[in-house]
Amino acid sequence: MNGQSTINEPVVQTILRDLKMVGYKLYHVLLPRGKAINALRDWDLWGPLLLCLVMALSFFQCVCVLGYCLFPLTISTIIIFILPGAVDKIYVRLPIAGGFYFWSVFASYGFLAGSVPDTRKLLAVYPVILFYLVIAYLVVSQNK
Repeated sequence: MNGQSTINEPVVQTILRDLKMVGYKLYHVLLPRGKAINALRDWDLWGPLLLCLVMALSFFQCVCVLGYCLFPLTISTIIIFILPGAVDKIYVRLPIAGGFYFWSVFASYGFLAGSVPDTRKLLAVYPVILFYLVIAYLVVSQNK
């Protein structure tokens, strides 16, 4: 923002401004240069929301399963923040996040395994395992 108040601006103007900002950031993602990191530092959720919604149009069930099966990892984040001193000690965070990681993988496997042939179950769940592993890593490596 340039420091101006946008409280009285028309809704259409606000939407157009936000769409231009999303386009600007997508441009820097497609053609990364030195200023790309600065463009993405001013974060917003409109671009990711639009991209996730577009991707969800072709596979609602998978997005739903992935989203709901993140719940155990969300619980692990809450537990880590509630436990006194757990945020500072990796040997406390790692088993908590690891256990909830396996819970998330197990839950998603139960949902996804029924929708693919037996010979392709591991292939279907492998990207999900990697996705939850990255999320679990973020839970373990978070700072207060």
